[in-house]
Amino acid sequence: MMPETLANENLLVLNSHGFPALPNELYSEILSYLKPIPLQHHDILPACISETPDPHRHGTLLALSKTCRSLRSFFLWHVWERIEVFGGMWTPTGTLETEKEQRYLSGYLQRIVDKKFTEEILGQLETVTLRNPELGKYVR
Repeated sequence: MMPETLANENLLVLNSHGFPALPNELYSEILSYLKPIPLQHHDILPACISETPDPHRHGTLLALSKTCRSLRSFFLWHVWERIEVFGGMWTPTGTLETEKEQRYLSGYLQRIVDKKFTEEILGQLETVTLRNPELGKYVR
């Protein structure tokens, strides 16, 4: 046998154990603990929302989808099912300011914060429309 064949077989064997080998039902259970930000609706008051959303959900799902092919096939569509930007969200350029933090900003600093929010939403939209249109099918 050629060394490349052995290496490929070893990769398959290593990836068939542990976390990547779990059934999708367990991934769904794990995913249920990463609470998304509830969609704002005029009938729902923010005070009625009892679950605390996870500001790192998008980044966590993205990291899981980049771990290996078997995890990518499950988690990638969860990464892109929602296009969302909110205060406290982790982004590659840093965490976005929360509404409470924004109250104390001057006009100039508020424009910088608004720009960060705008850049993040545009970056996500650009990803699912221009960079990788295949991801657009996952967006609800």
